[in-house]
Amino acid sequence: YLGGYAFTSKMSGEYKTLSDAAADFEGLLPKRIVLPHPSPRTAIWVKQRPWFESKLLPALRARVAELLRQ
Repeated sequence: YLGGYAFTSKMSGEYKTLSDAAADFEGLLPKRIVLPHPSPRTAIWVKQRPWFESKLLPALRARVAELLRQ
């Protein structure tokens, strides 16, 4: 699912914002993960949230590698 409508329909009952849901990636993996929509504005979002590149992306890469090995 992509975008704000998807977040609202699938996750808003659990999390107030997309940032809150993305920050809880450890609680969502291995079944789900929330990522911002890829756009030029995402660079600003990522810069304000250093945990995204230092923690979430490595966890996402590890999960994808695990799934590819299956």
